[in-house]
Amino acid sequence: MKTCKNPSGTCSSQIPALEGCYPKCPSAKPYLEESSMTCVPIVDCGCYDGDGTHYSEGEVIPSKENCQRCRCSSTKVRCSYDVQACYCSFNGRTYPYGATIYHTSDGDETCITATCKENGTIVRIMNHCPSTTTPPTTPSVTTKQISTQAPTTTVFVFSTPTATPTTTPTTYTTPT
Repeated sequence: MKTCKNPSGTCSSQIPALEGCYPKCPSAKPYLEESSMTCVPIVDCGCYDGDGTHYSEGEVIPSKENCQRCRCSSTKVRCSYDVQACYCSFNGRTYPYGATIYHTSDGDETCITATCKENGTIVRIMNHCPSTTTPPTTPSVTTKQISTQAPTTTVFVFSTPTATPTTTPTTYTTPT
């Protein structure tokens, strides 16, 4: 029986035996898709990786090879070189293509930049470091005019008016 995992229908000791009742697939849909137990045309079978994971037609499949992009195509995993799929390993870390791995100086005015490039190679470029010293500055003299004129002082004088006693003449008459 032709299945999506075994499109040729050839029995092999590496393919696990199928148990149970299986449909007889018509010629328009001659392959049994085991996950859905339905008959499908070959283009609907997809692909299986070495771990048995299913991928649909055209779907990207993770590659174990550096710089390889794999896709499912008519039940087969087809891989090709793709620079964007390249990666580099350095000090236990993984860097994608084009990434700067480090940028440092040797302390002697040489800058070193390491970048992940084609085929997973690390390319180191050495350049003269740009000067980071600041130019010497000349002290600036600031002049300020100081006025020698005495400041104007305003004095406020407060006084409280004192009450002046008023006297009214008193007339005394003596009886006669």
